[in-house]
Amino acid sequence: MSLAWKSQYSLRTRWIALAVVSVLVLVAGWIPSGLLPRAVAATGQLTDADSAADLPTAQAIAKQFGHPVTVEPNVTETSLVQALPDGTMQLDQSTEPVRVPRGAGWVPLDTTLVSNGDTLEPAAPAVPTRFSTGGSLLAQIQAPSGEWLSETWQGGNLPAPNVSGNSATYPEVFPGVDLRLSATASGMAEVLIVKDPGAQRIPALTKSSSESTTAP
Repeated sequence: MSLAWKSQYSLRTRWIALAVVSVLVLVAGWIPSGLLPRAVAATGQLTDADSAADLPTAQAIAKQFGHPVTVEPNVTETSLVQALPDGTMQLDQSTEPVRVPRGAGWVPLDTTLVSNGDTLEPAAPAVPTRFSTGGSLLAQIQAPSGEWLSETWQGGNLPAPNVSGNSATYPEVFPGVDLRLSATASGMAEVLIVKDPGAQRIPALTKSSSESTTAP
């Protein structure tokens, strides 16, 4: 019991100390040297940058060089926090992913389809997906567990698609009907494009023409 209480008390104390320091930084622009990286504390010099590894450094760079500085630990796929030159903070938040982790940093979301052997894949997706280059496989999408959900086309073999940006269009999957797959920020979208009004009477259009399975 005493160990648990000490742990909670220590955490609360650290949060109080951090809150006090944050208030001093926001109100007075004062940044204790102990909170800055050692190189900065020792030399008193800052290097201009668009981002920083901690909040005090971001605030110091923003104030000295007069531009917003991203606080790296607070970056996610949908949000980022920036220190502004006037000492305030700015939160930018999106409803869908706008960036994805790549290596030790982040890159902008890019749903442009690129060839990867037997499939087409988005260049920098939030949700990994694979589109068919022809044949019975239609698409695959990766679940958070790491498993791949596969969708096969039941209307025969798909033709080679016409690729444009984030979309792959398979022509004449039924007479007068094209199939378009698009990579999106949240996964993928599938649309049947009816070019011939008479194609609406095709029985296959009134029921699902694909089948889903999972694979590790």
